[in-house]
Amino acid sequence: MGELAITLSYENKLGEAGQLLSVLANVAKQRQDREVVSSALYYLACGAAIAGRGDEAISYLRQSIDQGFADIRYMQRDPDLLSLHADARFAALIQSANAQIAAAQHRD
Repeated sequence: MGELAITLSYENKLGEAGQLLSVLANVAKQRQDREVVSSALYYLACGAAIAGRGDEAISYLRQSIDQGFADIRYMQRDPDLLSLHADARFAALIQSANAQIAAAQHRD
């Protein structure tokens, strides 16, 4: 569902994409599955970035990381997030996420 929403975003069908992403986020939250929630939030970030809503995208990325999204390397090269690369908050988010992941690995 998330990938379909991203495809719709690229086709400039932002209303339809937003509806799908909202459904995905609600289902994920109902399931209380951190992995599903983090993925849904990541898709929301991608959709927001594609739509040019950088503030919203950064917020969703932060929430996704807080829910356990840990594939930071992918995040850095994800074409859906290219519009965020010039944003200093994106670089700070990447740095913070890497530190958070390193600290979690050290605890384990």
